[in-house]
Amino acid sequence: MNKQDSIRTIKSELEYVPTRDIELIISLLNKLAQIEYDNYMKSSQ
Repeated sequence: MNKQDSIRTIKSELEYVPTRDIELIISLLNKLAQIEYDNYMKSSQ
């Protein structure tokens, strides 16, 4: 499964999720990505 396929799958699954929940999920993913990035930067020094 390539990136486009997984994005399509996520989009089709999100059709059943209320918009407010999607915004919450996106903000959680952004926080998680920031934490991962911070940890990566610390470990690469």
